[in-house]
Amino acid sequence: MKHIITIEQDPITKDDGIIWFNTTENLLKIHNRNETDTILTVLNFQKMIKRDLVNIDRIISISFDDIMKMEIKHNQNNKNLIYSFFDEFGISFIGGMKIIDENTILIEFVDITSGIITIQFGEHK
Repeated sequence: MKHIITIEQDPITKDDGIIWFNTTENLLKIHNRNETDTILTVLNFQKMIKRDLVNIDRIISISFDDIMKMEIKHNQNNKNLIYSFFDEFGISFIGGMKIIDENTILIEFVDITSGIITIQFGEHK
């Protein structure tokens, strides 16, 4: 049985069966048959969860049915945002968005449309 090595970066040369813990990424990695598999560790998972929990209150999803235009009012006091539209099957599509002010967004479509808009707000600028 091979032992696990602890290193800061992935090794340049990887023999089959090598197992290492990358301390920079907090990931356990195994190289076999010319492929490297990554195993999510508790440290990495905790880091990901903490990052996501910081931003969770800055994500909103709104469903809409049979509209061409809709005004969305929110309380984020923020124009710095990323948005995506999805249909009922989870497939993204393009729609128009205009930021009216820090708390109002206008979305518009060419045809009558149904779906979900997900908006993630960034840091206040």
